[in-house]
Amino acid sequence: MDNMTKESEADLKSDTFGDGLVVTVWAIASIYGIVTNLMVLLAITRHRAIRHSASYWIMASLAVCDIVMLFVCLLHVIPATLWHQRFMEIANFRNIIGMFIYNVFWYSGVVQLAAMAINRFVSIIYPMTYKRVFSKQNTVLVLAFCYLLGLGVSIPALLPCCYTIYHHYLYVTMYVTEDTMYFLVDVLVNSLSLLTMSICYGAILIKVRRSHQTTRQYMAATPRRIQPMATSYLCVKVDLLCLH
Repeated sequence: MDNMTKESEADLKSDTFGDGLVVTVWAIASIYGIVTNLMVLLAITRHRAIRHSASYWIMASLAVCDIVMLFVCLLHVIPATLWHQRFMEIANFRNIIGMFIYNVFWYSGVVQLAAMAINRFVSIIYPMTYKRVFSKQNTVLVLAFCYLLGLGVSIPALLPCCYTIYHHYLYVTMYVTEDTMYFLVDVLVNSLSLLTMSICYGAILIKVRRSHQTTRQYMAATPRRIQPMATSYLCVKVDLLCLH
């Protein structure tokens, strides 16, 4: 009996140490993330030119999504990990609501990352049409669509068949019903967003590489006495391209 008690106490201490380690790491990362994202929002709002640039609205919206998710982590996930059942039962409805809020901003943020990739793609590949495609009105519509999509994708998590909870003993989010098909929605949204980002940024890298090769060939064929003028011209073109 004494040996069993000692083993139980050892397991409890081991779990307590693990919980403390996880809580410490997550708390530091969450606070750091909140501070840095608040700094991003502050930088955007304090500069008039940046504040009125539609492309930075997506960045600001991504910062808002990150801040909300990190606050959910600080106020919901970390306390549950630290105090377990004393803070919240695993199957408690508060757990479901907390994960629902997290998922809304997670999916919204994932779709906005894809929107940001498309924004950069149009800016660099089709700079002449950028201002028309990503006008202020269109950017607002894109962001509204991202949030509505995030909300729509997350609503099924409030249904018994699709409950998503945080398991504070395993440190993971999971579905209450193991055979739920809701995970396909998660896979679809994340996969399509990742595919969009891969295609857009891949095309951008190819474009930049080709432009660099063209510049090198042009400079090699240009007489030395007019190279400084050509270099200045190319630098101006690059600056104008990046300002979109």
